[in-house]
Amino acid sequence: MHTRIYSIDYLRGILAFFIMLYHYLNWQHLIVVDASSPLARIATYGVSLFFIISGFSLTLTYKDKFKNITLGIFSNYLFKRFIRIYPLFWLILILYLGALSFGGREMPSLLEVLSNVTITFSLFNEYKGGLSVGSWSIGLEIIFYLLLPFCLYMTGKYFKLSLFVLALIIVLSIYFSAYHMYEDMDNYWQERLHIINHLYFFIFGIISSLIYNLYSFLSISRNILLLGILLMVGVLIFYPIYGSTLYCVYQENLIIFTITIFNIFILIVLLNKDVRSGIIMNTLGFLGDRSYTMYLLHPIVYLFSKNMLFSVIEIHSVFLKTIIMISISIVCSDLIYRFYEIPIKNYFRS
Repeated sequence: MHTRIYSIDYLRGILAFFIMLYHYLNWQHLIVVDASSPLARIATYGVSLFFIISGFSLTLTYKDKFKNITLGIFSNYLFKRFIRIYPLFWLILILYLGALSFGGREMPSLLEVLSNVTITFSLFNEYKGGLSVGSWSIGLEIIFYLLLPFCLYMTGKYFKLSLFVLALIIVLSIYFSAYHMYEDMDNYWQERLHIINHLYFFIFGIISSLIYNLYSFLSISRNILLLGILLMVGVLIFYPIYGSTLYCVYQENLIIFTITIFNIFILIVLLNKDVRSGIIMNTLGFLGDRSYTMYLLHPIVYLFSKNMLFSVIEIHSVFLKTIIMISISIVCSDLIYRFYEIPIKNYFRS
């Protein structure tokens, strides 16, 4: 049984909150979104960190189990991933369709709905995301879940060779993503959805977890780790880039930010031994437990607030609207987590 890494849970909470904050401020036109925007950078690479966390955490859990893959082990793994992802995703899909209906907007086609019910939109169209904001990353997660057992099986059989191959895939995919992916500068977001732009983050999580397992005894001063995190966050926020947000994920900028994100993650994992309890840590842990819910739910809260709440209650201050939506998102995420997600997990666990 692996030891839980609480610093990763706290990181999840921070990322989910800042991605939500970025979306709300952007949709309310309270910030200018370009390559120089700190929130745009955090949101962009925050999702990348989610992929790293996923690869790391799953490897920590399954690295020994997948040394020999049997039908029972594989089916149990898929079932647990299914219970973790699909019930909440279905609820979000229902709420999204409800928000569209209340807003009088055009409903998606039956094929689009089915691809979201099965979360297969990324499997059959590499440039296609889900219906609701943020769901595109869940489509990629499903693909990564299918790749993980094979990666862990190979590292269990041929550890050094497999690490080399995985590292080579990281290098090649970063290079391709940076210099050969974005041909349509005006419509880069569709190309951004391609799995090659995110695969290397998940694989880095796998490699980091395998290495962490070997060198978890290492201890580095808490102050040095905090200083390192501060410096890396400074690079992410203040590194001089201007123009379209495309340039955050373009050529050498992508390489610099990717290396920065890799370092931030490693430092936060190493910080786990020095995590101290308190109000701030408890708050981050609260957000971390509800991060998946909050990540998917906050766009739905925005739609319902825009189409219903703020049409009934007249509020002129966009700042107040943003605070209200953030509060609703956190409260509703907590309710869904406690009274929907947890009961479902407990039911199938028993």
